[in-house]
Amino acid sequence: MWLQWRWHYSCAGSKNWRGYEGERGHLYLSTVCRKLAVHLSNGGPQRSTLGWGLNFSSTWRMIGKDTLNYQIAYGNGIARYTGDAATLGLNAQPRSATDLRLKALPVFAPWISYQHYWAKSVRWSVTFGWLQVASTEFSPEDPYHKGSYSSANVIWSPYGGLSFGAESMYGWVQQRNGVTSNAPRLQLSGRYTFVKLHQE
Repeated sequence: MWLQWRWHYSCAGSKNWRGYEGERGHLYLSTVCRKLAVHLSNGGPQRSTLGWGLNFSSTWRMIGKDTLNYQIAYGNGIARYTGDAATLGLNAQPRSATDLRLKALPVFAPWISYQHYWAKSVRWSVTFGWLQVASTEFSPEDPYHKGSYSSANVIWSPYGGLSFGAESMYGWVQQRNGVTSNAPRLQLSGRYTFVKLHQE
């Protein structure tokens, strides 16, 4: 469910405002504006509309080495920048079967994550994300409508760049017609980092 935010300059462009950055964390506000267009299959005129989005993100150091990360994105026609709906073509749709004016679809995508260190070599994190896309009456009954992602993991780093972890994940999705499905998963991992990224 991680939001993959990129910039698009086909309209008024995008801007990244660095609201605050200090020792305890940062606050960022980003915007994007894009033109969405489609050629109808019946040979009719090109239809177009304006897409826009706002993205607010922050990371804060809490007690000790604990960190809180969160991000909120909202806009119209920005589904392609999300992890779950990026390839589903849910950026814009005709308003209805009789009204072919193009409408940029509203998107709401927040997520939050907290990481806690139990010891110098042991840490865990919990994450929850949500994504909702509002389709029009023109769409079929089975497109993606909303979904959530949650996970919890524990990571042990016994020496240097060597680490082992276990993670439980749960995904839930609902289509426009109300049909739901879910997918729980459990994974184990091992990793060795050859490049030292942070000081001890």
